[in-house]
Amino acid sequence: MTGNYVKTIYDPKKRPVTDYPDRLAGYILSRYHVKPHAAILDSGSGRGDFARAFARKGKAMDMDVWAIDGSHYEKAKDGGVNFIGDFDLETGRLPFADNRFDLVFSKSVLEHIHKPRQYLAEIYRVLKPGGVFVALVPDWHTQMYIYYDDFSHVQPYTRKGVEDTLRIFGFRNVSAELFYQLPSVWKHQSVVQAFAGNRRPCKEDIRQYILPFFQRTDDPGKREKRQEIAWSWDFLEKKPS
Repeated sequence: MTGNYVKTIYDPKKRPVTDYPDRLAGYILSRYHVKPHAAILDSGSGRGDFARAFARKGKAMDMDVWAIDGSHYEKAKDGGVNFIGDFDLETGRLPFADNRFDLVFSKSVLEHIHKPRQYLAEIYRVLKPGGVFVALVPDWHTQMYIYYDDFSHVQPYTRKGVEDTLRIFGFRNVSAELFYQLPSVWKHQSVVQAFAGNRRPCKEDIRQYILPFFQRTDDPGKREKRQEIAWSWDFLEKKPS
């Protein structure tokens, strides 16, 4: 994606930087028990908010954070992150050795990719055995009316669609759970899961995301992964009483 895309879609005047990237990065590092000295890749980093958040949260743990995107970046270190730009995520071979990263993070990327085979294969290749891949993808069911507000969305996903995609491309033991992008509920996932099962979110007050989570096993020949579903509570307007 070009630099103009990032400047337009992620214009700071429309989408100002908040503390949410830091909160999500801290949650992911904690939830998936990312260890000190871990190598982290933000694949499809956009303007770099989440990559820098991982660097800030991982500074005390001496983490090695990289970010790669289709936007133009000079190859440089910024905010503790090694940025690489002008990269074709859909067809390119990631410029990293096999088994390089402990964690690969991808937010709002898969929906921009026509054919995910190469992208997922490359993510798998650069993950260490036991490494994890966490990705957030918009859910078609709750965002269909605004989905193509972003012209570069080319691949809609649903819960079943993501599960099938993973299985088609060799992932096994796929499961799903709901994950709300609302930090105040992250410590109470069991309650949230029960609530979600009894109420379908309204498009007026909620956006829904799918969060696939994959964990590579020590056996390189066996792709045993786990998938989770994320329902993201992004309040677009005042919630009706």
